[in-house]
Amino acid sequence: MEGRSLWISLHGGGSAPASVNDQQWQNQIQLYQPKEGYYVAPRAPTDSWNMWFQPHITPLFDRLIENFVVKNRVNPNKVFVMGYSAGGDGVYQIGPRMADRWAAASMMAGHPNDAQPDNLRNIGFGLFMGGNDSSYNRNGMAEKWKGLLSKLKKGDPGGYAHRARIYPGLGHWMQLKDAEALPWMAKFTRNPWPDKVIWRQDSVTQTRFYWLGVSKSDHVNGRRIEATVKGQTISLTAKQTSRVKVRLSDELVDLDRSLVVKLNGKQKFSGKVDRLKSQMSVSLSERADHTSAASATITVGKDSNVRVNGKLIGENFLDAGNYRAVLFGDDSYKELASVEFQITTPKPKLRGIRNADGTLTLTFEGELEYAPTVNGPWRKLNSKSPKTFSPTSRKRFFRAAN
Repeated sequence: MEGRSLWISLHGGGSAPASVNDQQWQNQIQLYQPKEGYYVAPRAPTDSWNMWFQPHITPLFDRLIENFVVKNRVNPNKVFVMGYSAGGDGVYQIGPRMADRWAAASMMAGHPNDAQPDNLRNIGFGLFMGGNDSSYNRNGMAEKWKGLLSKLKKGDPGGYAHRARIYPGLGHWMQLKDAEALPWMAKFTRNPWPDKVIWRQDSVTQTRFYWLGVSKSDHVNGRRIEATVKGQTISLTAKQTSRVKVRLSDELVDLDRSLVVKLNGKQKFSGKVDRLKSQMSVSLSERADHTSAASATITVGKDSNVRVNGKLIGENFLDAGNYRAVLFGDDSYKELASVEFQITTPKPKLRGIRNADGTLTLTFEGELEYAPTVNGPWRKLNSKSPKTFSPTSRKRFFRAAN
């Protein structure tokens, strides 16, 4: 895919006067020089210790990336992020949080705070630290993360590409040795449809990550989903998440063939899924990135309900209501003709027979409801058709409901 790279470089500073952070920003503008692409060093919106990983940072960077993709022909699969000091603090956090946006990320002289590396499976992650940078135990935490990344790589050889450099004798300023990160990062290209995804929510929760999605009710810090694809089978492990949306593309599976979706070891779906322009539109409205746009979705959960392209399996194609059908010519936007029509749901049938012994037998479709008066209140009766009632029953009025 053609297009240029985008390098986002985050300055240091923190809880200091704006003039101090302004100076750090000016330093960052000159700090690195990638051989190719756009180099962007934004000014942090706030003068705070967590300037680069507050909730507003995610949509800010999403919009920045979107603008460069749309207006400057940036390749969305060649977007990189790096940061120094407080900027490194930010990369520790948004590297994993926004891993599905990056090809690679590098942290220089920062502190992870409560960040976790789980989500870094499908990108390159660089870690650069002075061996004597002991303030806030930065060097000690860098050693810890070096070990964490090595352990993750050993357990999952297909992921967690990383480079960890802890320079002996150097302090917070690494004398530009950390610039080795740039040519190393440039070798990476993002894969928006990896065959394995690890998604752990942090304190700033996300709705979408690679080809997975969750509803707002499942936006909970610490919840973890592991998803894999083998052939036409998608396997999800999500012990705490109630429902998971699987975003589909021919880059992930062959949508001309049947596929299987499993959740926590149980098969939830088996069959074909249609590609829909409407699903592409939804995906692109969420994120202006055609390389990661889904053409179909399947949503599964702990219950038996399954939604395909947003429609609950078993539902009528059209719900009851008023509609307007429009005919277009030559797949264009020029309307040739239209007609209004109404879809109504047939009323379920209810039939009663008075028996010789005085009992009443009802045969019905759908749900049976009863009430003490004709005006209600109506209550559902959990029963299958037919149902017989005694002459002394206080359930005097009945109706069938969908």
